[in-house]
Amino acid sequence: MQHFVREMENIAVWVADNVIDKDLLHKIISSILYEDEYSIALKLEIYEAVQRAEDNKQQ
Repeated sequence: MQHFVREMENIAVWVADNVIDKDLLHKIISSILYEDEYSIALKLEIYEAVQRAEDNKQQ
């Protein structure tokens, strides 16, 4: 349960900043609940979403 709460705190910031969409949010929450860690594919999706948000901030 502590892992879920800690991860959701970080994810809540990304949701508030519109970094991740509903589809990615669903994948992240499912991964937290059902897997020991994020898959490589999910890590890549998260990374790409964060990078896009950072690139948009710099423009």
